[in-house]
Formats: sequence, C-alpha cells, structure tokens
Amino acid sequence: MATEISSRFLKAAADLFQNLKVISYEQLNLNDRFGAVMLDNLVQRGCGLDGINACLSKKTQMDRFKAAGFNDINCKDMYEIYLALPNRDIIERIEFLDDVEIFQQLLQHYGITTATK
Repeated sequence: MATEISSRFLKAAADLFQNLKVISYEQLNLNDRFGAVMLDNLVQRGCGLDGINACLSKKTQMDRFKAAGFNDINCKDMYEIYLALPNRDIIERIEFLDDVEIFQQLLQHYGITTATK
C-alpha cells in the first residue's frame, strides 16, 4: 500500500478513536546495501514495495505514526527482539546457524512498531 494511503488511514483511525494501539510488522532499513538487494529481489518478482518511504529506517516508521497523531511510539528490529529472548541459548543449541551474519542482517531488516494514542 502506498505510504500516503496508509498514513491517511492511520490519521483517520487516530482521529476516530480516543484510545488506540497499532502493532505493525514491516520491512526496515531499506536504505542500506542489504535492504537495496532485498528490495531489488522483491521488484524482480513483481512484488514492489509501494510503502518504501516508511520502510527506510526506524525513524521513518516512527515518524509516520507521530504525524498521524500517535504519542507513544516504539520500533525495534527483529534482531533486537531476538537478542532479548530469555532462552536464546537453548534456541541456538537446537538450531545451529551456518551463517550468523546473514541471519543478523535479515532480522535487522524487519521490525515491529507499536504506536499508542
């Protein structure tokens, strides 16, 4: 969905509801080399990302919610969330990763944004 459309939707929802919480799982950090390759792969498969302007960084994700009228906004990439898992050592013993760097890069390019009004 185009950023302009999703931003209008978020603004309308924020205006309509007194108390509102939104949780969004989307791509992040598409402004670096890994993100550019990720985006290029999507485009080559006919899955262009219309909302790319919101996915350039954590800041762009948070800015769109702020502009819509949300006041408590948090954005974490999936690697930050992964590092905070309480039993990560058990997971890592069960599922051995061949390429930890690629895993980390992939997780840093998806994130969860929460916004509350």
